[in-house]
Amino acid sequence: IKDIHIKVADKKLPILSLSGGNQQKVVIGKGILTEPKILLMDEPSRGIDIGAKTEVFDIINKYAGQGLSIIVISSELQEIVSIADRVIVLSNGLKTGEFYGDEIQQDTLVLASYKGHHKEEKES
Repeated sequence: IKDIHIKVADKKLPILSLSGGNQQKVVIGKGILTEPKILLMDEPSRGIDIGAKTEVFDIINKYAGQGLSIIVISSELQEIVSIADRVIVLSNGLKTGEFYGDEIQQDTLVLASYKGHHKEEKES
């Protein structure tokens, strides 16, 4: 509760009594308690308000900064651009791009995603 700033009136209350953002932080906290080497997060900010999203990404950055490898699967390009240091684009079952650092931009990610949906036409 303290490490990831979960807002609760009473720690004995059921998780369902918490806001969506705090429920998400509980799920993340449970994963971190297992002391993983790699944490896989699928759409960690889906369905939560902007303030909670900021807190979730602060948690991701905190643990990544401590050396935890975190794989985030997200369809929110702005979020990926803001937190990722490496992006692999999978589109229609194909790896269509891999980007690092300054290469991670919305335009390059969209173009890589597009490649998986359109087969290149063979030259005659």
